[in-house]
Amino acid sequence: MNEARLPAKAATEAKLTPVPLVALVRGAGHVIDLFSIALLALIPLLFHQGANFKLPSVGFNNETIELITKSDGASSIGLVLALTPLPIIYLRLFFKRLMKTPTPGETIAGITSYSTASGIEGVMQESLYGLSQYVISIFAAVFACIATCALWGVPCVILEIIAPSAKAEEFLGSYSITIAAAYLAVCFVLSFIAAVGIVFVPHSREDVASFLDDYFQLEVKRLR
Repeated sequence: MNEARLPAKAATEAKLTPVPLVALVRGAGHVIDLFSIALLALIPLLFHQGANFKLPSVGFNNETIELITKSDGASSIGLVLALTPLPIIYLRLFFKRLMKTPTPGETIAGITSYSTASGIEGVMQESLYGLSQYVISIFAAVFACIATCALWGVPCVILEIIAPSAKAEEFLGSYSITIAAAYLAVCFVLSFIAAVGIVFVPHSREDVASFLDDYFQLEVKRLR
């Protein structure tokens, strides 16, 4: 009887996602939540910029800068909100307490965490969890910037070895600004996800709850 259970258990564990991938997937879900809520907060600024877009000038003009710096401007309010923990806290409260559903990032990641407490206690747990996500994101952004700079230096060093007479920065910039910007953006996003994923490392392949979930007494379950 025991021999029959062991192969079944081994087969079940083989289907489970490895621990590092669980952490990265949950980190990616967190990044999606941050991006979506920041995008909503920046809608007034993006709308104004799009309405005043003039070719061939691409980027911020004096009118946009003036609108951002206005104390009563809608764009400045959205920009300030995007830099505070309020959007991510609101996101969790809206989906967890009001809609009773996972956040968009959790839905894509396939793993959700939620408070089982009722009333103000549940609201506080979700709010503090969102605040902790904001703090973690700040440290992850610092790490991502450092990692991106380091990764940007790798092709520069390789170019200097291959062509010592060429200036790496000028060559890469003149070669394609778009490619360079895309490379830096991808490096930053991947580094950011990796840094955030450290916090979401699960206890095991079966128990996907992390230290952060345990600290705020949240339940964690797989969506698929």
